[in-house]
Amino acid sequence: STGVPVCTADGWQRYPRMATDGNHGAIIAWEDIRVGSDPAIYAARITADGQLPWQSDGVQLRTPQAGQRLAGIVSDGSGGAFVAWWHRGGGDSDLFMQRVDSTGAVRWQQNGVAICDETGRQEWAEMISDGRGGVIIAWHDSRGSDNDIYAQRMHRSGNAMWTEGGILISGAAGDQSYPQLATDQDGGAYIAWMDRRTEDDIYAQRVLYTGDLAWKEDLAVCVEPNRQIAPKVIPYGTSSAAFFWQDYRLGPSTSSLYLQIIDGEGAKLYPEDYEVSQ
Repeated sequence: STGVPVCTADGWQRYPRMATDGNHGAIIAWEDIRVGSDPAIYAARITADGQLPWQSDGVQLRTPQAGQRLAGIVSDGSGGAFVAWWHRGGGDSDLFMQRVDSTGAVRWQQNGVAICDETGRQEWAEMISDGRGGVIIAWHDSRGSDNDIYAQRMHRSGNAMWTEGGILISGAAGDQSYPQLATDQDGGAYIAWMDRRTEDDIYAQRVLYTGDLAWKEDLAVCVEPNRQIAPKVIPYGTSSAAFFWQDYRLGPSTSSLYLQIIDGEGAKLYPEDYEVSQ
């Protein structure tokens, strides 16, 4: 009635995130400061009946590093999971990923594979399954003069399937930040982000499983006056996606939640954005 303890090691265990294990249980990843003051990355599996089949207090995926942050976790489709994180060091941030299988064994090189270690900061990554046994991950990247959106598709073997260091999703003027992803249900992804090429707006792009961009230009999901922030995107129907965001078009102190449905060609379902709540 009080829950099952997943990790009771010394120090802090914080910011847990979960993915299904494909058998009515879950795999949980978290930042762990059981030794020293820098966080490591750990993961554990919990079965449907509350058992913890991996080693006590979790499996270490990454040794402690200063400024390390868990990015996310996605099922690998065979009882394990992909786990991603970034860490800041020497003024830069680099992005890493590890795959852990259903037995708790790490399948890639020790401390994970570098998804992107270009100059500048690669941070605030989000990821989804590609539906083909791999994973698509997107992040904002300051290798240029401001934040841009990059993405990579990783094979379950740990090999990058797109251009090394990621493909450029949007390099527009101003900052493009905090990407959110949803499957396009054909091996690719819809990616939405906060965009400051003028003021705070919501833009999107669709990337195909090949790494090619489906739309010639970034799609302006919403560029109404004032701020549009905090986008979320989920699959809709057989090939479209639903985009949600917080919207201040009525004034800087009045926000509402808005919705738009966009198909694979970039066409919007609603002539006017649909106001979900006031």
